[in-house]
Amino acid sequence: MEKQKHPIFNGEYEILSSLGEGNTSKVYLARSLKDPKKQIALKLLREEFLQRDPESIKSVEQEIQILQGLKHVNIVNIVGYGSDGHVKKPSGREISNLVYILLEYVTGGLLFDLCQTVGGMGEDDGRFFLSQMCEVLSYIQSKGVVHRDLKLENILVDENMNLKVADFGFATYKKINKLNSYRGTMTYMAPEIKEGKTYDGKQIDIFSTGVILFIIVQGIFPFKEAKKDEYFYNLLINGKYEQYWQKVGGKELSEDFKDLIIKIFSYDSAKRPTIEEIKSHPWMQKPIDVKVARTTILEKLQETRSAKTADSSQQSASSRGDAMLELVRQSSVLALERYRFNDLTDYDIDCEPGVVWDELNSFNEDLFEGKFKIESNIEKQWLKLSLESKEELPLQVKVKFFELPGEQ
Repeated sequence: MEKQKHPIFNGEYEILSSLGEGNTSKVYLARSLKDPKKQIALKLLREEFLQRDPESIKSVEQEIQILQGLKHVNIVNIVGYGSDGHVKKPSGREISNLVYILLEYVTGGLLFDLCQTVGGMGEDDGRFFLSQMCEVLSYIQSKGVVHRDLKLENILVDENMNLKVADFGFATYKKINKLNSYRGTMTYMAPEIKEGKTYDGKQIDIFSTGVILFIIVQGIFPFKEAKKDEYFYNLLINGKYEQYWQKVGGKELSEDFKDLIIKIFSYDSAKRPTIEEIKSHPWMQKPIDVKVARTTILEKLQETRSAKTADSSQQSASSRGDAMLELVRQSSVLALERYRFNDLTDYDIDCEPGVVWDELNSFNEDLFEGKFKIESNIEKQWLKLSLESKEELPLQVKVKFFELPGEQ
């Protein structure tokens, strides 16, 4: 019988890798045991979140209820859910009574990653993505739902550059025009939420969408957060538009784009445009060639990745120094099992020890002022990162490298 390589969920799926995690849950890529071509995203709710208070469980129930009622091409579909989740790890350890949601798996990744890789994409690509966001918002508003946590990290992009809005954990359908719960993410959050005012959920979703649009077009955030005393937002709400656009590098942007952004970021939520008003705004009237837009974005993505790969290869060849291959251990897959982490997933990367050594030292100097101690032990074949601290718990991490002949 073949040895189990991955954790098994409910006897139906094998968990392949981590897709990400937040304060409330962890999300994993899982594959059907019956049909290996079928992949899903498995969202496991954190036990500490569920035990926080009764409202936490209610929010999960509400998220499931909302997702079940939404069927749209630009929204991640729910596949299943339950509180009887069971994971059996390769080590034999089992975890039961997990609260979970099974979701459609989107292959392209996060909109955040796309923006981080490509940078500012310009107005045409911004118009292409905003038109999709408008369709999503029109749809959920027609269903009486508001999201309340729209951000790059909660939007997925498939291989055809179609957006898929995810994570409805903060969404609600109750009294959406008179809300007062503190929800959202600081940089995307409308000012009325920060000030503890009663707010219209539709308008705070529009505000967050404006932040997303700005990042897609310009490649940077429009402000640190929407507060009266924040430098950039203060320029906007006080009408110092020329100074604002100069500071954010947007002097060459079209007047129609500037006008739309300024309206969306209005301090007074009643002055923000509705979805229909955004759709009819002059900036949105320029025809969108979907095929051209997709091709353009994919080309930009490929060019950026190729440039970064070439740059990385050049750095590796010219400035990486010693590859430190004497740290690499010869091993078999079977022998390697005892070194693997006792977690839901294993993480294997293909990298020379010298690259890791250089990156660790840069990380130490740039972010921690050299407070970490970094050592290499040729005899025992490991790198070690350690920190002795009176203020915090001591930390020690060992990195070991293996070569697996004949294994892919």
